[in-house]
Amino acid sequence: MVMNSRNHATLLLGTSLFFWGWLTGWIYLAALPGGLMIFLSLTNKKMVFGSGVYQKAFYFSVLSGIVLGVWSMFIQKEEIYVMVLLRLSPLVWMPLALVMALDAETKVAPGVFFSGDLASAPATKSPGSPKENWFYWFFFACILATGAARDPHPWFFPGAVLFLAGVMGPWRVRQVGWSHWFILLAIATVAGYLLQTGLFSLQRSLMTNLPQYLGQWLYQSKEDFNHRHTDIGEVGQLKLSGRIMFRVHHEGPLSPPLLLRENTYDSYFDGGWSQTRSKYSLIPPASPVHTWVLDEKAKAENQARRVTMQQTVVNDQGLLLLPPNALRIEHLDVALLEKNRFGVLRYRDGAPAKPWTIVYTPKGTEYVQEGQFADTDLRIPGPEKMGIDQAFKEAGLEGQPHAQVIQKLHRYFLDRFSYSLDLADHSRFSTPVTAFLLGSKQGHCEYFATASALLLRRAGIPARYVFGYAVSEADSQKGWYLARQRDAHAWTSVFIDGQWRIEDFTPPDWRQLENENINGLQSLLDLFYTLTFKISQWIQGGSQETRLGMVVGGLVGLGMFHYFRSNKRKKTSQANRHPRKRMEISISPGMQGATSPFAAIIRHLEQSGPPRDPAEPLSAWILGRQRPELLDLLRQHYQWRFDPSAMSEQKALRFKHEVAAWMQQETG
Repeated sequence: MVMNSRNHATLLLGTSLFFWGWLTGWIYLAALPGGLMIFLSLTNKKMVFGSGVYQKAFYFSVLSGIVLGVWSMFIQKEEIYVMVLLRLSPLVWMPLALVMALDAETKVAPGVFFSGDLASAPATKSPGSPKENWFYWFFFACILATGAARDPHPWFFPGAVLFLAGVMGPWRVRQVGWSHWFILLAIATVAGYLLQTGLFSLQRSLMTNLPQYLGQWLYQSKEDFNHRHTDIGEVGQLKLSGRIMFRVHHEGPLSPPLLLRENTYDSYFDGGWSQTRSKYSLIPPASPVHTWVLDEKAKAENQARRVTMQQTVVNDQGLLLLPPNALRIEHLDVALLEKNRFGVLRYRDGAPAKPWTIVYTPKGTEYVQEGQFADTDLRIPGPEKMGIDQAFKEAGLEGQPHAQVIQKLHRYFLDRFSYSLDLADHSRFSTPVTAFLLGSKQGHCEYFATASALLLRRAGIPARYVFGYAVSEADSQKGWYLARQRDAHAWTSVFIDGQWRIEDFTPPDWRQLENENINGLQSLLDLFYTLTFKISQWIQGGSQETRLGMVVGGLVGLGMFHYFRSNKRKKTSQANRHPRKRMEISISPGMQGATSPFAAIIRHLEQSGPPRDPAEPLSAWILGRQRPELLDLLRQHYQWRFDPSAMSEQKALRFKHEVAAWMQQETG
């Protein structure tokens, strides 16, 4: 048999599927479609398909892509999902390639996949590209997916070269001699080997670096962890929610509140705090699985405590809460964990759905993850300098040792300031912080943390703004505590005696004042939060098979809904094509195909007087002939013509009798 270009492309694609199945270990998935394509390349017997078959194959490919994408991104956790999805990509376009190979037509237009008409129609009626062009693109995609295999076989490349040489040999250009052809084949072989080696090297590089680069690109618009906008400068009462954010179990006795840090900032301007030079670096996982060491220098853990945390709101990327002096994290099921110079931990490419444990030493208040201070930890914004200088003198901090400055600053805020959620107007002062220090002297924790950080910097003490949660509310379960949205808190991190330590300058009665504003329906809301939390944990904590079954079940349900909806729409479309037939069914038996009896009256009036102008309405013509008694019969005539379904058989019979009676009276 003389092989044409289409059969040649089909043979290439079928064989590449075998290579893909061999190298990836999924030969059982590639054997049937690959063997069928090789068989079709050796015969010219094909079937004729309509556009409906192409559309169904396209929908099946889209559904397969969604299932594989969800599985590779959210369920499997062995590899980076991009590489898994690339290696599985032949399963997505394989149905389309099989339909094209089985169809006898020679061209396919892309529009055939999106046509709304499901009736059979030859694909050649719409212009398109030759099918061999499609097959060559599928062949390239299959080779690319083969190159994404984790363990390349040493015989893969030599086998591919020998096969392509055998297939391409008969198709060489006749003007090119065999010697030149072998030289070109050698050049192509060397280039292909370099390409294959580069692909595998690129894959190894991507496995290492892609998560970080891709995560930065994907998540940069979701939340900016380098900047935090505070409520400093707002006017009115600050509303706080009672939503449960996470649950905490503490090993051993707890002296509340337990401060859990989420983020640290070093640069303040106009009501917002930011991080400077906050590049994240990867933390390598330790042994056993899902363990992450934060302090490699820590030796003794005889005084260590464990804090187990459980999030109620799970995201693909976020910051981990840390107690002071954290040493390591256990059972944290995330793909990547990163740390910046502030000691802030960020997880990416996976949500910590299950509880995890943080080991820390409660002695002291220093953060072992943070390093030395920088010049930004001493910077005071220009607009704040005048107010900070006046408050600094008012507090009597001039010329005091650093330890004495911290002690006096605590007494200054405790004696002269009060905690309040009612934000006063600050228009009389240059900035809201100046209004807080020199005017109202009342505010919430963000005011105290910001003002104290700037006052400490005025004394030459490096200070940072810290945001996190203050955990103190006991849960119904023994040893567990609740952290609500209103438990969000801000404090100050101070560098003194060569270490960073916590200093909370907010008056200690702030918790009591906030609890006075608790909603009366809080217990009912807690029940709802607990229910949604349990459902979320059940979904996230299930096995891969369970979650995959839920995804597939949902997609099957959507597919069935789409199928029944399409059938209903199709039946409606077919019924709309025969409106006259549908109308005849609703007409009474005495009216089917009959002319309105009023036509006899119209003929009689035209014979006994001037005829009616075609543009003149019947009602005006009848009134012009001085026949107002006919208006009621005219109304029934219109109903007979334009709304016959509303005229019963008895009403139609009565209409005929009234017309006949009028004609008998008129003609004597």
